Amino acid sequence: MEEKTVKVTNPIIVLPTFPRTFGVGETMEVPVTVFNGSSSSVSVKLKLKAEGAIKLTEEKTINIPAMGNEIVSFNVKAEKKGKSVFNIEGSTKGAKDTSTVEIDSISRGTPYIAVTNMLLDSGAQEDLSISLPGESEERQLFVEVSRLPSLGIENRLSFLLSKPYSCLEQYISKAFSSLYLPIFMELDEEDAEKRKERITFALKKLPAFQTSQGGFSYWPSEKEPSLWMSIYAGHFMSEAKKMGFSVEESLYNRFLDYSTEKAKNWTVGFRNDPDLQAYRLYVLALAGRAELQAMNKLKSVNDLSPLAKSLLAASYIITGKKDVGKELAKGVSLSFAENKQGLSNYGSTVRDVAMKLQTYTLLEERTQEVNDCIKALANISSSGEYLSSNEIAWIFIALSPYYNYKKSATITCDILIKGEKQEITLNKTSKVVRLKVSEDKMQSVRVKNNNTEPIYIALTAKSILIKEEESSFESGGLSLRV
Repeated sequence: MEEKTVKVTNPIIVLPTFPRTFGVGETMEVPVTVFNGSSSSVSVKLKLKAEGAIKLTEEKTINIPAMGNEIVSFNVKAEKKGKSVFNIEGSTKGAKDTSTVEIDSISRGTPYIAVTNMLLDSGAQEDLSISLPGESEERQLFVEVSRLPSLGIENRLSFLLSKPYSCLEQYISKAFSSLYLPIFMELDEEDAEKRKERITFALKKLPAFQTSQGGFSYWPSEKEPSLWMSIYAGHFMSEAKKMGFSVEESLYNRFLDYSTEKAKNWTVGFRNDPDLQAYRLYVLALAGRAELQAMNKLKSVNDLSPLAKSLLAASYIITGKKDVGKELAKGVSLSFAENKQGLSNYGSTVRDVAMKLQTYTLLEERTQEVNDCIKALANISSSGEYLSSNEIAWIFIALSPYYNYKKSATITCDILIKGEKQEITLNKTSKVVRLKVSEDKMQSVRVKNNNTEPIYIALTAKSILIKEEESSFESGGLSLRV
């Protein structure tokens, strides 16, 4: 069969140049090149139509010389997330060309969060207002009602879950914090299942981090264990076992054997941090594998840090030597005055205070200093200030014994937004409820306490800022009303 080349010529060709994606709130210029392949100049009518997340219809007319081309630009603004289908049509007398393309509009703005806290007296009613800018589909409003000072759980949990799984610290901090959620708040069936999945997921990932020695590495499949992270992972496993989660016995026992050997062979030295040894001994004591000889050796070291003293004291208390622990804990302050930021052991002033609080919990001493510390940690957690995932986990660990509310009486409060009333019933320590968001940039909520006891209210606003709002809202911030 003889082959023939057939040339097909369309006198009008339209060629749009779209970005890969649109950012919500951005206005972008979309150039369209129009080619005229005829031997005479023509007048071309261009029509741009968009459907979906972006809705737009615009027409322009342009004159193009013979065998020439011209560029016409359209301004396109993305108002919300989603897919949009763009159709470009160029037409002249006797000729037409079209081009169709699908583009995603995505969030490229800065995450925004604002928190307002309030203590509402019995029978009182108050109005709360909070700014909620940002993309329409990303604007969320939550209220946390609590018998005890609010922890800003919605804010802190969202931060933990937004961080990608990568290193062992992320796996453990997410799961460790999740262990205590039923103590702090009421969970519906869906949230309870998600909590269980996070904890189980972390436990199943641990074998990928365990080294041949029995410790755990910071990244999967590394050969050398991370000293602090090994203890942190073991601490999590110990607490998960106590709460009924299935922990692989061989994995757990290898960690305990590794930690026991490390504890026995520990000596004072430049690379042998007493804080690290104290935490190791504390976790071994929790697991029922206390090393008394190693504990006594550490106790004899001069100038132990307040954190090392506190953790060592807790180890003695767990093993039944409360008098020794109480003597060691003397003078260990719960003050936030010390400005500490660690690198190898994730230390910070907040984290260390939370760790030291555990010793006072074991001593069963509810002094004014302990009460002030509980309130301070709760205020830090419920604020808008940045906390690392490690700090969040330790605040939850330290405060859980004090928030384990066992009274059977329920309390209620009324929430009024735009004339719509919603009653919140609280059976445990706290409850987080998502509220309906109005179109207003400033959200107003009226809260009424229907009880004979005061309640704590935390109103949290979350969104993604659009580009033109970012200079006005560098951070969400915090306001406090008592």
